Amino acid sequence: MARIYRALGAVHDLGWRLFNASPLQCVFFDELEDATFIAPCKRGALSKSERALARVRERLARARERFGDRELTYRELEYAADASGLAVRKARAGLDYLDWRRKPASLDARSRRRLARELAGLADEQARLGRRLRALWLARSAVSNLDRNLRRLGKSVRSLRAAARALERNRPSPPPEAARLSVMDALRAVRSSYES
Repeated sequence: MARIYRALGAVHDLGWRLFNASPLQCVFFDELEDATFIAPCKRGALSKSERALARVRERLARARERFGDRELTYRELEYAADASGLAVRKARAGLDYLDWRRKPASLDARSRRRLARELAGLADEQARLGRRLRALWLARSAVSNLDRNLRRLGKSVRSLRAAARALERNRPSPPPEAARLSVMDALRAVRSSYES
């Protein structure tokens, strides 16, 4: 089990680093309109992390019976692997969405519909992950900051759905300004994600 923990914890490269920040968590909660944490992602790093997460997920599935009466621990690791996988896929689709916002003619109607379906599917998947998070959180902890985190997750889901609608209507919003990600940018984005 310890090897699975380490293998899952080792997957965090999305092409950028920021002191004391998890790129996967930042992207998981990132909103597509600003794309503070998605924009600096690198496609090569995303592909590498996606392959590593697939291997971890397979190892986890094979090890399920070894968890015995620690079913909750297994479900928490499974959630972490699934949420990390969603973050990587969200980043890749988010980069495609940003490219379209920069050059709307780069996607024909069929490609826009495909990306819109992908973003809507990611929104549905993230909403399901929110329900799993709630159940896991309450199985181990008091409510405490659960509602704040679920609100952050809900904002991310709504941003995915809004992006899907923009693609379907072929109405891109102006892209965010390209900027190097700084600690202050990250703090502002995280603070904003907690606001209603």
